[in-house]
Amino acid sequence: MPPVRVASAVVNLPPEHFETDNPGGYPLAVLLEGHFDSFFALRLSKELRDSPDFAFRPETEAGKMIVVSDADFIRNETRPTEEGLAPLPLGYDRYSQRVIYDNKEWLLNAMSYLLDDAGQISLRSRSIAFRPLNDQSIQGSENKWTVIAVGGPIVLVVALGLLLPAWRRRRWTHSAS
Repeated sequence: MPPVRVASAVVNLPPEHFETDNPGGYPLAVLLEGHFDSFFALRLSKELRDSPDFAFRPETEAGKMIVVSDADFIRNETRPTEEGLAPLPLGYDRYSQRVIYDNKEWLLNAMSYLLDDAGQISLRSRSIAFRPLNDQSIQGSENKWTVIAVGGPIVLVVALGLLLPAWRRRRWTHSAS
């Protein structure tokens, strides 16, 4: 298939345009792993390459690289405001007026994978369930919890302020026996 020109105005087309005659199957990104030769291997001077302070490596031991087919994948759209242009979140769809593409999550996961941060990927994918309090058991005990939350730290600080000097005095005074 010969190369075709794609105008940047393609972003202004409605979503229905892309649902018709779409062959599909084109990758957005490709993960490459293995040994890669350095781009600078033949471009640096011999003195710089051999310098122990520079620590140049002509190839990677076990490298990872992600090649993304379109840089607009990580480009934020903007909207005009009174203060100027304001960026919209990554993955924001202006037709549905909400974030529907998970570009930000994909980008964070890709960076974590490239940095060998597998534990952080699993932590970020967890969801925290919101458990509301039981209103019936709370009724009537608001004052008690307010006194505990406000008065408790004050009582603790005053008690420590009185007890610590007395403890220090007792510990560090010498008996004249």
